[in-house]
Amino acid sequence: MIIFRADGNDKIGAGHVMRCLNMAEQYIDEGIEVLFLTADDSFSQRIVEAGCNHIILNSDYNNMIEEIEQIESIVDEYNPTMFIVDSYFVTDEYMRRVKRVCNDKGCKLTYIDDVLAFAYPCDILINYNIYGPDCKSEYKKIYSGANVVLPELKLGLEYLPLRKEYKNIPPRKEKGEIKDVFISTGGADTEHIGLALLKYIKRNPVLDKYNFHFVIGAVNTDKEKIEKIAKEQSNIITYFDLTSLKDLMLKCDVAISAAGSTLYELYATHTPTVTYIVADNQIRGARGFEKAGLMKCCGDIRELGATVLAERLLTEVLCQKR
Repeated sequence: MIIFRADGNDKIGAGHVMRCLNMAEQYIDEGIEVLFLTADDSFSQRIVEAGCNHIILNSDYNNMIEEIEQIESIVDEYNPTMFIVDSYFVTDEYMRRVKRVCNDKGCKLTYIDDVLAFAYPCDILINYNIYGPDCKSEYKKIYSGANVVLPELKLGLEYLPLRKEYKNIPPRKEKGEIKDVFISTGGADTEHIGLALLKYIKRNPVLDKYNFHFVIGAVNTDKEKIEKIAKEQSNIITYFDLTSLKDLMLKCDVAISAAGSTLYELYATHTPTVTYIVADNQIRGARGFEKAGLMKCCGDIRELGATVLAERLLTEVLCQKR
């Protein structure tokens, strides 16, 4: 059995849960049982539909040490071969105690990282991001300065947890004009960029010739407002909590996306994309794609504001080469 510990909600979005589900798919295909542990039931349906077992801890997602006795009991009962943690709210004490109980049962503790916050006590550390290989010396420095053994480092795109449907997609055929625009603002869209984009589209008739496909995240609190505006615009199509984005990505000519895990699916589908930053953990990824010449980053919404960024994103995406 493989156990995942991850959360998603209207505060932190869906990224942690979704990338763990992507990893879980491979284990399930290999006939390995998977168990998800989450603080609440926000993604219960999605987890169960993916074929995973699920235990709701009824804990505080941003104070994980309070759940540690539950975690120790679950590891002792289920005896997993791997315990995978994906959360920005872990502490040194939390990771040490989880590692201790895991190792006592012959289980390896894996941590999925992209922020290099501290020397995480674990057996395996995965940073699958485009910038991952550039972090090797930084990880060594962080661990050498702490009383923590350097884990096995798995860095870079070769460890990217992509669902199998995104693998081996052939390059797109060149197409001169842009007609369909894919827009994803993340699972929660706490900065309300989706609404800002819609309002900009609505007040600029020159954009009427384009079709804008808005993917609304599972915990987006602006859902009703977005759908109301969409009903007034025939060229705005909304999609709520899609289980797969591949077909829609392939249908669209270009894309706008927050700099989260969706960027890697857009990269896999060869979709010309402009991106933006919502949180600190997205800075390295956005810069990494831009440095590689793969995607243009239009800035940080926390600095620019939603209104300014919306105009910049729409202007830039409609200039993308097809």
